[in-house]
Amino acid sequence: MAHFGDKLTYWLPQTGNKSELVFSSAIDVGEAVEAAFEAATSEKRILHKAAVILHRQIQAAWLTSPHLLWPPKACDLLNSAPTPPSELCDFLHQTITGRQGSNASDRVRRVGVSLAADVCVAATNGKWIMPKHLLLSMALRHLTGSAQLLTIINRFGHCQSYTKVLEIETAIGTLNSNEGQFVTIKHFTEWQHSCTAVLG
Repeated sequence: MAHFGDKLTYWLPQTGNKSELVFSSAIDVGEAVEAAFEAATSEKRILHKAAVILHRQIQAAWLTSPHLLWPPKACDLLNSAPTPPSELCDFLHQTITGRQGSNASDRVRRVGVSLAADVCVAATNGKWIMPKHLLLSMALRHLTGSAQLLTIINRFGHCQSYTKVLEIETAIGTLNSNEGQFVTIKHFTEWQHSCTAVLG
């Protein structure tokens, strides 16, 4: 204020916890209000706010989501597994269709939930494990047996790494051997059926 003097105009908002607004005295209050309104309502600003809100909701959902049992079982992933925040799924459904509403088709819902799972894993640096990533990686492993294919899909963020799949298989085998059971093809067929149920 001492340096610029009358060249600047100061406006103190009525809400006490907001900072003072400063604008050039060369423009009138109407122009300043219009410029502030355009800045606050620009599409880029709105998208930025939406991204911040969704990131916050993902972090909150991750911190409050139930922990998966180890080793994970296909039936557990279907019945009590963590799910992406509904706000994120709704946002993606609207992004895909271009319209608001809860009457999205099964295909749109399936794709939206799949993308939401990828976003949740990416937003938590892979710390939040989603059912899709476990089920898809196990299904690919037993349908193709290709480590290279799993690695490619994993690098695109759609499933767990090949190393993680081997870790899960080893844990399942160890658990069953400790219980006096054998790991059969039935165990892995359950994963494939569960993957089909989740991914459609």
